[in-house]
Parts: sequence; structure tokens; C-alpha cells
Amino acid sequence: MVNFRPVPSGSVPSACEHAPIYAGIINLRLDGEPVGFVDVWRCAKCGMLFAEERRYPPRDDYELGFREPRGTLAIAVCSSGEGYEWMLVDAAPGAVARCGGCDVEISEGPTASARGCEVTLVPLEDVLNRNLELREVLRDS
Repeated sequence: MVNFRPVPSGSVPSACEHAPIYAGIINLRLDGEPVGFVDVWRCAKCGMLFAEERRYPPRDDYELGFREPRGTLAIAVCSSGEGYEWMLVDAAPGAVARCGGCDVEISEGPTASARGCEVTLVPLEDVLNRNLELREVLRDS
């Protein structure tokens, strides 16, 4: 049995020939109704996480897949005057979440805000194989 442990950012050799294995799923809900999910894979060699999002209803304006992340993979939950949104983000230096017409710099910590948008980051490791209620994320932050 392989013992997986989080790998600090920048410590994974770029020469790793990743061997992703399925690690689990995160179900996203708004008021109990499904709004999407995130499939998560982990490299069996170096422990790096990879993820892919699926939305209800489906959208075409996202893409992460198996690209090698630069930072911590997280779900950004956003509240604005237009309601609640979520997105899969690579929370690396300079990362920006776009929600409700706002561009919010998210790499400075678990929460950020700009022009009426509030964003909370939830690392995938913290909610793997769980349901994530979007309203509760913002209420608990």
C-alpha cells in the first residue's frame, strides 16, 4: 500500500512522469441541490493532485484537467450581488478568481474580496470525498 502525504509546493520534481490514480470526488451543492462536482486524482509517484470540474448545467468556460498545478488546488466559492458561484482554481501567486463581474486576487490567503464580491478558498485536500454546501463555506469563513 502506498502512503500518500501532501507534497509542499515547489518540492515535486518537474521530471516526474505522473501516474494519476483516482483519489475521489467533491460534490458541490447550493441549498441542498447539486451544482457540480470535482473529480480528484493523485500521482502515485509524487503525490501531486490533479482535478477536473463538472457543472450543472454544463459550461464551456473552464479548463484545468491534468495540467500540472503551480500552487494548491482549491475550490473558490464566491458570493456577489448575483448569487453564489464556484470555480476550481490553482491558488498560485497571482491567481485571480472571476465572479459576478469582479476579478479577485486569491493568492493572499483563504479569503479575499473586491467590489462587493467575497471569495473563500477551500483546498481540495480538506473536502475530498465530501459534500460542500456553498452557503456554509462563506458563512463559516
